[in-house]
Amino acid sequence: MKSAQPQRRATPWWAGADPLPWRACLHCDHGCDLAGERHCGNPAVIGAGRPRPVALVRSTSGACGVEARHMHSARLHIVEARQ
Repeated sequence: MKSAQPQRRATPWWAGADPLPWRACLHCDHGCDLAGERHCGNPAVIGAGRPRPVALVRSTSGACGVEARHMHSARLHIVEARQ
């Protein structure tokens, strides 16, 4: 009986890529850059206050969370309407 040799899998092309933090926020209509840092201006996230850093609102305990629950992009809605 032959012993099964473990098979090597090819490394995926994206394995060495640097992750883009908060990529959804770069495309969100509520995002803005202040002093070189990405901020969120969504009223559902920040209330009536000033824009807050994305690092805070996208944290695990933040109002938008790691899933970008309040992300909105008009460009995405145009694509969805065409399908």
